[in-house]
Amino acid sequence: RPCIVSSPKSKGSLTQRNDNLFLISESGLVLAILTQAGMDRMNGVDSLAMRTAPWTIPLLTIGIFVLDLLAPVGMAVSILYLVPLLLTYPSPQTKAPLYFAAVATLFIWTDVLLKPAGLPIPYALFNRTLGMMVIWVIAIGLIRYKQTQHELQSALVEQVHAEGLMREAHEARYHADMDTVRAV
Repeated sequence: RPCIVSSPKSKGSLTQRNDNLFLISESGLVLAILTQAGMDRMNGVDSLAMRTAPWTIPLLTIGIFVLDLLAPVGMAVSILYLVPLLLTYPSPQTKAPLYFAAVATLFIWTDVLLKPAGLPIPYALFNRTLGMMVIWVIAIGLIRYKQTQHELQSALVEQVHAEGLMREAHEARYHADMDTVRAV
């Protein structure tokens, strides 16, 4: 993925030849070679998820809300909101899971208000509170996971950049040593 090798500190260009990505410095030195073996399959999965998630998430959410309205009070249908929550993961918006968790929480508690009175409310409240807590914990976990992945990718970029600078320094020293030997 080209985004792995982009950094404001890195000076160079990204070139693709065959199945490899090359990060080339301004002086023409190859800083990194990243193979795309396996990345194409992941790109296919990510692009499929990105194409289907924008319309799947609202449809599933509304479907789960309607199912929750039709289901008896004692059923823990609210846990099904985890499916569309997990579909928010490939979204480029870091906080998409939080936004969805807020909408799911709203739907969970709206459903309680729309149910007929006199049913086993304490059990329903417990189920919904538990479902809501699970949704929020997973939403926060997804956000932290995305942030950790971003930090690891940034660290990889910085490492590749530092290794490239080190190679350039070694090459410059080698040429300086060779010039010194020729001068003697």
